[in-house]
Amino acid sequence: KIKKEHETSPLPSDEATIQNFPFNKFELQCFFHGTSKFLNKLMQKAYLFHEAL
Repeated sequence: KIKKEHETSPLPSDEATIQNFPFNKFELQCFFHGTSKFLNKLMQKAYLFHEAL
């Protein structure tokens, strides 16, 4: 199922992470919180870059 392409992405492969996950609610919240924080930073950078053009 898991393709090698995912390894180049900044985040660990979602599928691999979910498959290896002990579905503990707190850990899931931490995982998604971390992911959303990462995405927010990415969006901010993209926005600032766009503003600079």
